[in-house]
Amino acid sequence: MRPKEGRAPKGPHGGTAKDRKRYSKTDPCKGKATLDMVMNPARRKEILSSFKRHEKDSGNCEVQVALLTERIVGLTGHLKLHPKDYHSRRGLAFLVSKRTRLLTYLREKEVERYKSLIERLGLRK
Repeated sequence: MRPKEGRAPKGPHGGTAKDRKRYSKTDPCKGKATLDMVMNPARRKEILSSFKRHEKDSGNCEVQVALLTERIVGLTGHLKLHPKDYHSRRGLAFLVSKRTRLLTYLREKEVERYKSLIERLGLRK
């Protein structure tokens, strides 16, 4: 299919090259918003050190729930900027479901650890 007269052919992502350049300047996801979705290693270590139970602990329920909560907060901010990003919304639902399962397990096994974790993270339970 040939482009109409006076129009440049569309690029690989739709729109003309001029359109892509214009939209890339006003993209709200450039800069800080994109970085909030990804947890940097320093923040991960900070969460691990505050929630671990012993020196080599990196996988107990408290640590997993805290890391999931951090990812959920980042994704929620991204979805406020991009409400039609349905793929990320699906990922968010998966993370929330996984966190709920871990909290249910913790509540059934050790209620005191569960209550202290909910209080520390500020979750509504």
